[in-house]
Amino acid sequence: MLLFVIGVLFIAKNLTSSGPNEPANNLTIDQQLKLDVNRLGLAVINFNNGNEPFEITPQAATQLRVSYLSEEFNDPRTDKPYTLTTSIPEAGELQYVIGGVCSPDDSVSQSNDDENFAIRVLLEENGTLYCIEKSEVEQIPAPPTP
Repeated sequence: MLLFVIGVLFIAKNLTSSGPNEPANNLTIDQQLKLDVNRLGLAVINFNNGNEPFEITPQAATQLRVSYLSEEFNDPRTDKPYTLTTSIPEAGELQYVIGGVCSPDDSVSQSNDDENFAIRVLLEENGTLYCIEKSEVEQIPAPPTP
């Protein structure tokens, strides 16, 4: 019985993150960052029922986090909640641009389509930016909550 309890505790510890730089689901940090960008994209789409993206205001960001993301929507490098920004993102930030379109070099340019958006994150491994736009957001299930 004691070995069973120890085994359950070991499995539970390995299913949850034990701090920064240790994603909970055995993904690399860059894979987790890319998944988080997609999760934010899904949340933005669901937030307005597919209508125009929302403006970043503290109230909207809080409502988005509470309603469509979990309180555990944290940067895996810092284990602190992401900050939404409209400028080039640094560690701990996700850039969100209404009308944004991703370029081949992962920069963001403006389009005339206000229903589109682009989200970028600074990757850990080589310091490059990763970008997705509304049309690239994948309908994937949210990761399980611990």
